[in-house]
Amino acid sequence: MLKFLRLIPFILLPLITYSQNQTDEFGMKFTGFVRNDFFYDTRQCVVLREGNFLFYPDNVLKDANGNDINTKPSLNFLAITSRLKANITAPEAFGARISGAIEAEFFGNADADINGLRLRLAFIKMNWKKSEVIFGQYWHPMFITDACIIPISFNTAGPFQPISRHPQIRFSHDIAAFRFMVMAYTERDHTSFGPNYADPSKPIASPVFLKNAAMPDLHLQLQYRPAGKHLIAGAGVDYKSVMPEIYTTGFGGKKYETDTKIRSLSYFGFGFAEFKPVSIRFGTYLSENAASMGFIGGYACSNISDTITGKREWTNISTSSYWIDFSNNNPVYKLSLFAGYTKNLGAKNNINTTIYCSRGANIDYVYRCSPRFTYIKGKMEFSFEMEYTVAAYGTIGKKGQIENSKEVSNFRPLLVTRLNF
Repeated sequence: MLKFLRLIPFILLPLITYSQNQTDEFGMKFTGFVRNDFFYDTRQCVVLREGNFLFYPDNVLKDANGNDINTKPSLNFLAITSRLKANITAPEAFGARISGAIEAEFFGNADADINGLRLRLAFIKMNWKKSEVIFGQYWHPMFITDACIIPISFNTAGPFQPISRHPQIRFSHDIAAFRFMVMAYTERDHTSFGPNYADPSKPIASPVFLKNAAMPDLHLQLQYRPAGKHLIAGAGVDYKSVMPEIYTTGFGGKKYETDTKIRSLSYFGFGFAEFKPVSIRFGTYLSENAASMGFIGGYACSNISDTITGKREWTNISTSSYWIDFSNNNPVYKLSLFAGYTKNLGAKNNINTTIYCSRGANIDYVYRCSPRFTYIKGKMEFSFEMEYTVAAYGTIGKKGQIENSKEVSNFRPLLVTRLNF
C-alpha cells in the first residue's frame, strides 16, 4: 500500500501539467521502461540487490575439508530496475531555457530495501547559447553521458568506469570546439568509506565522512567536441577531502577531538568516435580514494601517531582503470564487445594498522570481457550478454599492494527483456 501511495504523484502529474500547459507553458513528458533480468552465475560473487548488480567474483572460502564454498552457482530473475522518468520543460528565466527531470526506479537504497522506490536523478538545467548550469542530483562528472559505455548488465561496467550520481552544482561553457566544466558536488547514495572499529574488515559507507570535511568534492574538465563530427574527447581532474573521524579514543577510553583529513586527486581521460559501421569508446583513470565512484581502492590508517590520544594518520590507496568498447551502428541488431581492467596500485606510505576504508582491499586486479547482442523491434528489446569477470585475490603488503595473488573467475549469462515508453 505504501509503495502505491508513493506513485500517486506520478499518476496525478500528467493531469496537473496538462492544465499548466494551457497557460504557463510548462510541460512534462514521461519516459522509462519495464525491464526484466534473468541471470546465472557460475560462482558466488560480490553483488548488490540479490545479484542484480555484480562487481566481481568472491574470494576463495574454504570449509573444514578444504573445499571452496564459493564455487556454488546461483540464479535469479528480477524486475527491480524498471524505471520511470519525468522530463520537464518550463518558461524561460534569466534569459535561459529551463528544463529538468526526476527519475526513479525500484532498486531500493539497500539490500534490505529491495523493490523500494529510490531517487536516481532530480535536477534543473539552465541553458544559454554557450553556457549551461545544472543544479541537483546528476551523474558524476567522470561519467560522460555522451560517451560512456552502457552494457546490458545493470553494473554499467563497474568497477571499471564511474557509476555514481551526486547532488551538485555544475557549470559548463563552450568556446569554439571546446567545452570547459567546473563542478562542486557532495554524496548521497554513492558514498565514501570510513572506519568501522567494531569490525575493521568491513568499512562503513556513509556521506558523513565528506560532510564532516565541510568541503564539497571539486572537479575541472575540458572536452573537445568539433562541430559536425561524431567525436568527443576530454580529460579532467577531481579533488576530494574526507574526515574519517571527529574524535579518537585514546588511553583509558578517553575521547579526544581530531580534525585530521585525507585529501585525494583523481585524473581521467576519455574518447568517443562514431564511424559508419562501428562506434568506439574508451576511458582511462588514475584515482585515489575512489570507492565512492564504484572503483576498488579507498584509503587506510597508516599509523597511530599518538598512543595517548589515539590520533591516526591516513594514506590514500590508488587505483588505475582502463576500458574500451566496440559497437556496431545497426538500429535493429546491436553487436558490441567490452573489455576492462582495473589495478590496485597501493599506497605511498607504509600501512601499519589493519584499518582499511576500502573496497576490495585484498584485490590485486580485476578484468572483464563481455560480448553482448541486442535485437530491437519497435519499443521492445531482447538482449543477451556474457560477462566473464576475473578477480585476483592475495595478501596485503606493507603499502597496500597485493602479493601472491590468485585468480577466481565467474561466467554470467544474462538475458534482459525491455519495453520502452
